[in-house]
Amino acid sequence: MGRAGRHCNTQQAHVQRIGLYLSYPVDPVLVVQLESMASDAPGPIPTPFTLAAYLRPRRHQPLAGLSSELRGYEHTLHAELIALINQEYPSFLQLVAGLTGVQDTLTPLSTPWQEIRTPLLQCQTQTTDLLQQLEDRLALRAQLRAKRLALQRMAGIAQSVATLERWLLELDQIEAATHRHHSPALGGLPPMARSQTTTITITTPPPRAPRPRKALLDDLTVLPPEKPLPVYPSDLIMKHLERIALEFNQVQYLVKKCPKSAFIGRLQPRIHAIRDQLEAHLQDAFTQLLTAVTMTPKYAPAGRQCTLGSSQADHTAPSPIPPSTATHSLRPTRFPLPPAPIHPEPAVGDRLTQCLRIYMALDRLGVARSLLQQKVVDPLLAESLDQATGSAQGPPVLTTQHHYAFALTTTLQGLVHQVWPVHLVCETHVPAASLQVFTAVVWPRLVVCLSQGWLGAVNNPGLPERFHSAYRTTMEFVDAIMALFLSPTQRVEFTESDSYRQFGKQWQLPAYFTICSKEILAPLDAALSQVQRLHNLDSLWAMSEAEHLAQLGAVAQQPWTVAAERRCYRLASTAAVWDALAASTATTVYLPTLATRFWKLMLQCMTRYNTWLDHLVEPLYRCFQLPPPTACADQAPVADLADPPQLARSVELASVPPTDAANDYVPLNITHAATLPSALRHDAVLPILLYLLADSTRLGRTIATHLWSHRLTSVMADDPTIGQMEQINRFLQTLTILSRMGVVLCQAVAAHLAKQAIEVYLQVRQITSQYRHTAKASPTTPSAYVVRGLAPLRDWLATCPSNLLPDVWQQCIVAWTLQTMVASYGQLLVELLNTLKRTEESLLKLRRAKRLPPSSVQGAATASDEAKIRQQITLDVAEFEQQLASFDAGPGVVAGLHWLRQQVQPLL
Repeated sequence: MGRAGRHCNTQQAHVQRIGLYLSYPVDPVLVVQLESMASDAPGPIPTPFTLAAYLRPRRHQPLAGLSSELRGYEHTLHAELIALINQEYPSFLQLVAGLTGVQDTLTPLSTPWQEIRTPLLQCQTQTTDLLQQLEDRLALRAQLRAKRLALQRMAGIAQSVATLERWLLELDQIEAATHRHHSPALGGLPPMARSQTTTITITTPPPRAPRPRKALLDDLTVLPPEKPLPVYPSDLIMKHLERIALEFNQVQYLVKKCPKSAFIGRLQPRIHAIRDQLEAHLQDAFTQLLTAVTMTPKYAPAGRQCTLGSSQADHTAPSPIPPSTATHSLRPTRFPLPPAPIHPEPAVGDRLTQCLRIYMALDRLGVARSLLQQKVVDPLLAESLDQATGSAQGPPVLTTQHHYAFALTTTLQGLVHQVWPVHLVCETHVPAASLQVFTAVVWPRLVVCLSQGWLGAVNNPGLPERFHSAYRTTMEFVDAIMALFLSPTQRVEFTESDSYRQFGKQWQLPAYFTICSKEILAPLDAALSQVQRLHNLDSLWAMSEAEHLAQLGAVAQQPWTVAAERRCYRLASTAAVWDALAASTATTVYLPTLATRFWKLMLQCMTRYNTWLDHLVEPLYRCFQLPPPTACADQAPVADLADPPQLARSVELASVPPTDAANDYVPLNITHAATLPSALRHDAVLPILLYLLADSTRLGRTIATHLWSHRLTSVMADDPTIGQMEQINRFLQTLTILSRMGVVLCQAVAAHLAKQAIEVYLQVRQITSQYRHTAKASPTTPSAYVVRGLAPLRDWLATCPSNLLPDVWQQCIVAWTLQTMVASYGQLLVELLNTLKRTEESLLKLRRAKRLPPSSVQGAATASDEAKIRQQITLDVAEFEQQLASFDAGPGVVAGLHWLRQQVQPLL
């Protein structure tokens, strides 16, 4: 046996000894783990006790020690358990005593309870049997009642069917008698002709559940007229039809209560025949009433209410304008409406009300709509198309927008005089019928006619003028139809219906807007692309200076118009921008349905002009060290959309030239003047700057005043989404940028005028040569250059028209020019006096070095020359201040003069 075998036997023997010692079998694996976990220095027994925590510190301790320790711990736990039991033992004894007392009390009651329980169980059994017998009898009684009720219903159905057949026979007799003995009376109807058809093939929705007799009596009761009317044969027929319809509805109600009945099945052919005859009579009656309504004049006289069906109606009405003479543009007055609703004659209206109520009681309103479409709407549309095309044998296609407008005008007149009375009767006297004359009958057929033959000649966006005229005419026609509705709710439901939206999608509005936007932006892009630098503007003048000034005066004296405003712009680029803005909101181009797109197109035109102008004057504000005008967009006033006057005020403030512009001006010194763009060095650039400034300012003011009040407010009213804060603020920012652009142009004008003055003031440097080493006498008068330096500004003020620029811009130009002149002239004087002082110091040093006598120094001519020079400068400064006093100088000029005195006075 090997070493591994001997080790295994030894381990097994050791495990057996441990098991004998502990008096129970031990797992060998557990013994190995216990030995490996034994410890030489055991700690206290952990609380709570766990095997791992106990054996971890006792890995090397013998098993005998572990056994004795565990036995001691067991005795400790046993003692604690006994102490715990002794602590709660009195309460346990008290509970046991209480339960024993309860048991002693309940034991004597068990015998009486058993004596009482037995009779109760017997009573329960008898009651259950009795209830079962009673339920059986009640079920039998209910079954008998149901059978008796079914028999009563069947008898009632049979009796009603016989009654209906008798009433229908009486109705035939009344119609026959009416046909033989009818004599037309005032307001009476012609005799009814019985239809030969006994069935109606019109597809209608499934019938609804019939209503009880009392509810039908409430619905079919005719409102009593103000005065009793004579009973005509037609009235008698309608009363019979009403009574038959009421009884037939009751039969249908009873038939629904008797399903799967063989007796009812045998009566169904008779019931169907009654229904067919009743519908035939109703069809004849309704057709006669529609004929009576359509026999009306084609024109409602103004100033009084027109009554249809009356013999006193005016039949001499003017017909619509023929297509050949309709050459003017369409206007809302093309579709006039009567001043008052057109009602039928009271007798006709009462019988029409009765007929509609009968259809409603029979749940056959679909039949009434179909008859109205076949007898009135379809012939009306066909007649309008024939009149528009001029020939009933020709194809049903309209060829021009004039034919299209004529067809819509004729159709509306027919709807007003033939369909509107039926709509008024239905909505006034039978509101529960919901016949929906216009939305369910007229509009679907009208859309079919427009889609198939009427829109082919006009729904072509490639011809924008024809498309716009046709679409505006159609929308005015639809608005006229909606004006015939009695409540705003009906108008909203009509505009939100799927058929109305689908009709709107048939018009190629996106293509029309694309074509219009290209036609509007193409001239603008062409005008702006021709000019990329400032000196090229002189080739784009729209008119001569004299014509421009005359036009400004003429517009100021006449009412404002878009055409007159277009002639007020000097430059062709500004005139192109105005043409684009005016075309975006022109009545011959703009469509209310595309209000949002045209609003964005207008903003796009203004943005392109601002971008072009910003690129044009970029060298100027870079030279003047000014922020770009686009950085001033945040200074735009915020509009209050809830207050229209405040919104208009915000728009006006955005276009007003900034009054605080003069406070932010930095005078242009000589160094900056030398870096001016070459465009400002030419004399011809001054009128260019002036007219560009005048055009941009007038454009912003005109947009904010006339264009806003005449066009833009109506565009915002057409689409509420335009009134959002983002769209309005973009518009205000565009106007603000346009007004801020004028600041740069004003500074350019001021720099150009100041540059001419600075070139004259450079002559101050010649004073030294005039008095040095010459025998001239001391000066007594100022130099001539002082007066000539202000000549350019005076000439500009004399020649600039008063109505060319706003007063704010003119004041800023004068103030900025004078400030630049004062700063430049002061700088020239300081340089001259410093040079003179250095020359004197050099001469004094030279004489001292030669050690000349003081008399010779005093008698030299150099000192007298400097004195003459200083005296001449003093006279020139005094004259300069006197010349500036003749201008309306601002605080900036006054501050410049004060600085000039402080700099020059110590050097004199």
